[in-house]
Amino acid sequence: MLRRNKADEPHAEHEIDGVHLDCTDFRLIDAGSILLLAPLADAAREWVNENIGADNGYQPYYPTVLIERRYLPAIVEEILSEGFSLAT
Repeated sequence: MLRRNKADEPHAEHEIDGVHLDCTDFRLIDAGSILLLAPLADAAREWVNENIGADNGYQPYYPTVLIERRYLPAIVEEILSEGFSLAT
């Protein structure tokens, strides 16, 4: 399993004009009966490739993946347990 080590990831945190910014790894978009999981960081895209894959059902926006609501809790739990951040 891919585990994110934030200390080794320079894109995880940024500072612009003295303002500290934390970057999000994934964005979750609620589209009603389905959700879109968008990987925003390189490590997040790698996680999607290894754990979901382009051939996992209908994925027209890959690497952003379509997720049925019933699968969301398990996917979010795995993402967070691997040390990634998730925003809605």
